[in-house]
Amino acid sequence: MISISLKQIHDVRPSQVIDTLLQHKHLNRFFHATFSLLKTQDEADISVVNGSISLVSMLGSQFQKQIITAENYYVSYQIMGRKPVSHHSGDIYFYTDNHIPKLLTPPITEVSCNISRKAPWWTPDFVVIFFVKKYIFQALRKLAMYFKGDTE
Repeated sequence: MISISLKQIHDVRPSQVIDTLLQHKHLNRFFHATFSLLKTQDEADISVVNGSISLVSMLGSQFQKQIITAENYYVSYQIMGRKPVSHHSGDIYFYTDNHIPKLLTPPITEVSCNISRKAPWWTPDFVVIFFVKKYIFQALRKLAMYFKGDTE
């Protein structure tokens, strides 16, 4: 099992980052993939995300991503499917400094992504780590540009 961690700072509130990352059909703004919501935990309420499942299509492959937990400062997900994304799970934390008076400084959120996954038997761990880090880093960069108002 390999572990990957990346961090990034955003000049917005944690709720803004979380809300943006939980908009399934708009995640293609940040990731080179298409996302479609397959199931919500409560079929009557599309805003409920805990237990929701999205179909992800990328690089000619399809797999499902399930949100395990989404709270005020934490999102946990897992990838369901076979190779090349088997045994992939992620925990995303949203830290903010609550000790600074909000009127004196703009909100600041540190996004910390922690990913665990198993590399396919035919691929060395360092290759998987390189490509996953690059992919997540690019997505975080696009997320930062989104909050700054820049669009590609």
